Amino acid sequence: MFNTTAFVEAGYPNTTYDRIQEIRDNEAGHLRIFQNEITPTSVKPGACKYAFPFDSPTSFLALATLIEISSMTFLTGLVEMAKLPASQGAMVAIAATETRHETWALLDIWKTNPFGGPADTVFPFANEILDLTNAFVVPRSCPSENPVYPSPRQNLPPFSPASSTKSIYPGSNIVLNFTDPTNQPSFREGVKYYATFFHGPSNISVPIDTTNWPRKDIEVTIPSQFEARGIIIVVVSDTIGAPTLKTVKAGPVVLLEQPAELGLTVL
Repeated sequence: MFNTTAFVEAGYPNTTYDRIQEIRDNEAGHLRIFQNEITPTSVKPGACKYAFPFDSPTSFLALATLIEISSMTFLTGLVEMAKLPASQGAMVAIAATETRHETWALLDIWKTNPFGGPADTVFPFANEILDLTNAFVVPRSCPSENPVYPSPRQNLPPFSPASSTKSIYPGSNIVLNFTDPTNQPSFREGVKYYATFFHGPSNISVPIDTTNWPRKDIEVTIPSQFEARGIIIVVVSDTIGAPTLKTVKAGPVVLLEQPAELGLTVL
């Protein structure tokens, strides 16, 4: 769709297209590494068709930035799931490559500080991050023989900050908008619920009032203790800290803090 000229005319360095080609090749290499871990007796999924929401060099690069930094968080959870030290080492090496990609984008494309603090965001539930990519799969395009993706899949209600949101910086108030009318949360009477925010190696749970939802919006403040760097991941949980898969009841949503100007545009 785009070539070197398209990126240059959009105001990006003349090496942008070449770097994107290199990233494409790296990602294909990551895929081969994961494919090699599939045992001969396992079901090998066939290719699906995908549709990505971009229509210009800028929107393409914005989406790529979000996917790159989300994949780094995905790998932190995948490392926890891996059983063999060799697999854990391979995932750390892949995460380091993803970090190089993201550093290039932040410096060359967005002209911003590439440093996200002492640690990128750790999120223990890798399949919940993978599930977000189902939004890019063309419905009914996957071979019928394919297993459920991801496996196992919780199929949690998705949400995002409401369209009226002005800021997703720490300290800002956001309204939770549950975006799929066919997959809405079920809040039980008498149960306490929380918006649990993950940033760096830490998480903070903020109580939310679900009593009168959906008649009344669910509002929550992003913890001001966090720095506006990297990403913040948010889930709705019924337990402080969302310590297990079963305690997560909706989400996740990825809040891009860096670069700041992209945060709202990629929601």
